[in-house]
Amino acid sequence: MCDHIDFLHEPIDDAFRVLGKRWATTILMEVLSGTDHFNLLKQAVPRISPRTLSSRLDELEKVGLIARKVTHQSPSRVMYTLTAKGEDIRPLLRAVTGFSLKWHARQDA
Repeated sequence: MCDHIDFLHEPIDDAFRVLGKRWATTILMEVLSGTDHFNLLKQAVPRISPRTLSSRLDELEKVGLIARKVTHQSPSRVMYTLTAKGEDIRPLLRAVTGFSLKWHARQDA
C-alpha cells in the first residue's frame, strides 16, 4: 500500500476501532445529552450489561473522549463528562446520525 493511502486510512481506522465497538457511540450520545452517572447510563441503555458499560466507559476514558470523576459525597458517585476531545466528536455523531436517518429510511421504503 502507498504511504499516502496509509496516511489517510490510519486515522480513520483508529477512530473506528474505538467508535465501532458495540455501544460506544450510544454511550457517547448519552453523555453528550447530559446523562452523567453510571446508573443513569445503565437506565438509558437498558440492553447493555453493567460489565460492558464499565468496559466501554474505561475505553472511552483511556482514549480521552470522556473524563471520570468520583464525587466526595456519601455515598460517593461516579460522574462522566466529555473532554474537549469528546466535544469535538459531536458534529461527527450528528453527521452519522443524519446519514443513517436519510439512507435507512430510503432502504426501508
